[in-house]
Amino acid sequence: MKKVLLVTISVILFASGVYAYVWFETYQNAKKFMEQADANFERGDYGKALKGGEVYDEQEQAYVFTGGYEHVLMLWSSRWAIPKPGIYYEAKEKIDVIIYEKLSADEGFALFQQYFNLNNRHLPEILLQSGRLYIEAGEYEKAKAIFELAIDAFGSREWVREEAEAQLLKIEQLEN
Repeated sequence: MKKVLLVTISVILFASGVYAYVWFETYQNAKKFMEQADANFERGDYGKALKGGEVYDEQEQAYVFTGGYEHVLMLWSSRWAIPKPGIYYEAKEKIDVIIYEKLSADEGFALFQQYFNLNNRHLPEILLQSGRLYIEAGEYEKAKAIFELAIDAFGSREWVREEAEAQLLKIEQLEN
């Protein structure tokens, strides 16, 4: 009986140690991506801050990958990745700031065009927000095109279709 208990405790300790090691390594990667994303955010390069990408490194004389806020979220996306560190929640907040406060309508649409079919994460929100900004600017034709595109591209997502249709009705009312 003692032997079974000792083996069970050993397995639990070993598994806990492995999990702690993996968690720490994931945290270190997330921290690096967060720092890279923050640097791009501070430079006003919101697309790279959000999505990451390759940039030319003068010192290395080569293109190197830099992480974005989405990479921080992806590292912790598993339901088993617990506890989620504070930088996970900071990255979520920064994504919202970029989408809803920093991107202009044209920048948002350009970001959509750049990443569509490559990495669609957050693109519905970016597209809908671009349309809302076009409405605020009185550019109703552009807004209509954006919301129709949102329905075509992401209409299978009920919340996107409903929001786009509601905005199209709003435009119709504003034009009359």
